[in-house]
Amino acid sequence: MPAQNPLQHLLEANLRTLVAEEVTRALAASVPEPIEPWLDVKQAKDHLGVTEDALRAMVKRGQLLARRTPTGRIVFRASELDAWVLSGGLDV
Repeated sequence: MPAQNPLQHLLEANLRTLVAEEVTRALAASVPEPIEPWLDVKQAKDHLGVTEDALRAMVKRGQLLARRTPTGRIVFRASELDAWVLSGGLDV
C-alpha cells in the first residue's frame, strides 16, 4: 500500500470528524422528547389553584381540555393547563 501524502491524511481526518459529528447529531435528533405525565383532577386543581368543583365546571363548560382514561378518570396535561392560563383562560 502506497504511503499517504499529508494532504490525503488531513482530508481523511477531517472526513472522520465530520462523519462523527453528523452521526452524533442524528442520534441526538432520534431521541424522543420525554413524555409529559398526566395530571388527575386533584393535581390539576392544585396546579391551577382552584377548587375541584370549579375545575369540573370549567371542563363541563368546555373551557378546559380534559381527557378520560379507559377507566373513566379525568386527566389533564400541565402544559395545556398552563397554555390555557397564559391565553387568559383563568383570571389570576
